[in-house]
This record gives sequence, C-alpha cells and structure tokens, in this order.
Amino acid sequence: MKPAGIILRFVFWQQQQAGVSHYAFDKTQSITQGSKRLEFVYGPDLSRKIMKYYEKEGGNFVLKKTKYYILGNTEKEVNNVTGETRTLALVVSSAFIS
Repeated sequence: MKPAGIILRFVFWQQQQAGVSHYAFDKTQSITQGSKRLEFVYGPDLSRKIMKYYEKEGGNFVLKKTKYYILGNTEKEVNNVTGETRTLALVVSSAFIS
C-alpha cells in the first residue's frame, strides 16, 4: 500500500503547476507551487547552505521557516513565526556482520 501512496503524491505534484528557477551554475534557485515557495542559497563549493520556506498570505509570500545546512552533517531550522529553533545532526555509521 505504501508505494501506491507515494505514486499518488507524485501524480498530485505533477498535476499542480510548479515554477522552478535555476542559477547559472545549474542548481535550483526556487520552487513555487500554489501558495508555497522554497528558495535555496548555495556556498562557493556549490553545496546547499540555506533553504527558505514561504507561504502566501494576502498576495505576498511570507517567510515561515529557514533551514541552515552546517558542515554537511548538521541542520539548524528556525521557525520565523515563533522564533523557535531546532538542530538536527546526521549520524553516519557502518554496520559489520561477522
């Protein structure tokens, strides 16, 4: 059943018009779909540094969340409405079977 749900979400995404813009260096600059918008900022090494999430209110896009990507293994998410922050750390591990 899960694959069908994934397929339905994908089809739903395709049916809605999404505007996608890119930087000259072939990285996504923004994605706009209906009343939601994502904007991306990249560093000199072309890795993603910031993602901003907007929702449309009264005809204008209002910044709701900002996510900072730090050192490739940490994300700091700031809720721009409440001021709350959340930090996520990626833990990489190897599994050995003997």
